[in-house]
Amino acid sequence: MRAFIIDNLVFGGAERQATYLINNQDIFDEIFLLEGVKKYKLTTSKPINEFSENMLKIYKRPYGDIQFAKKLESKFNSQDLVVSFLERSNIINIRSSFKTGHRAIISIRNFMSERYRHPKYTFRKILIKKYYPKADLIITNSHQSKLDLIQNFSIPEHKIKVIYNIIDLEKINFLKNEKLPLEHQELFQSPIILNIGSLTTQKAQLQLIEAYSKFKERNSEYKLVIIGEGPQRERLSNYISKLRLEKNVILIGNVDNPFKYLKFSRIFVLNSNYEGFPNVLLESLAVGIPIISKNCKSGPKELLEVCDYDNSDILLTKYGYLFPRLSDSKGDYNKEVNFLNTCLNNMVKLIDSERKNSDFKGNCLKRGSEFSKDIIIPEWENMIKIQESQKGIF
Repeated sequence: MRAFIIDNLVFGGAERQATYLINNQDIFDEIFLLEGVKKYKLTTSKPINEFSENMLKIYKRPYGDIQFAKKLESKFNSQDLVVSFLERSNIINIRSSFKTGHRAIISIRNFMSERYRHPKYTFRKILIKKYYPKADLIITNSHQSKLDLIQNFSIPEHKIKVIYNIIDLEKINFLKNEKLPLEHQELFQSPIILNIGSLTTQKAQLQLIEAYSKFKERNSEYKLVIIGEGPQRERLSNYISKLRLEKNVILIGNVDNPFKYLKFSRIFVLNSNYEGFPNVLLESLAVGIPIISKNCKSGPKELLEVCDYDNSDILLTKYGYLFPRLSDSKGDYNKEVNFLNTCLNNMVKLIDSERKNSDFKGNCLKRGSEFSKDIIIPEWENMIKIQESQKGIF
């Protein structure tokens, strides 16, 4: 049997990637949702296992991972192969494999050193360092993330394989042609700089707004639109008011279809301090929007096909601009603001040229197509077949 385990399928990048794999009928025989929460649409006909209220109470306890692993021991045997996404599911997958002997393949969807650097995550880091090297294989979605696992989590290189994220090009090309809602149509008559992401310190929208305020001094016709919700909304709103940018910076919350907003934007900006592999950057490429991205760990440098980059100055690529991610110190924060402001000013000059704008669009579309389901899902299928052959299943 091939099984798949994940905490839940609420909205998020890892959950969306999991949904692509689950909905492919040929990969998995059985699905386990530890929290039983689904928001992404599942079309698979395969069994989906959810757990009782009592098990969910156990799951929420500090050591619930251990008890949940014991519960799953009765579900698998030594002939099975189990793939998991997200940290708790990964640990449960590995722990249960000690008893069952099944092949445990875990997938990491974030840049772990950044994700768990705060002292409050000390225990979680201990668990990761203890269990992850015992997985049969680890799938990560960028080469920078792979290097991080080797250097900072003592995971042997031969146990890590990189498989990039998936995008559904057919769905994107359909959804991008939907009309904008009436309340946003007038707004998008202006040239738009777009940012998409949860409103968190990780996504660094406050810094983006500060850079935009400088950029606006020369380019008052441009507006900044931010799609997403999160704990930083009130702080961002107050900062927008402080800078008197209420008519220029618009927080429009979550939307069901971000692709139609991408289509009607001039520039997409990713300003995150860290990512696993930024799906939104990948989707922007697929829509054909010129990009400005911070060189955060991990993903942007690989997506924009940059090899030799010393992270000291802005760099023009075939798809847009890459600028340095420095540190959280005040001096470096201000340098990043200035880098971003420079990128915005330079990009506007470039895309004012119809030929250059067309070049960006063509390059972005071509790069985005390299991550389609038709290309990436077979990589998962091949990886699983190889693992099965090593286990002697078939």
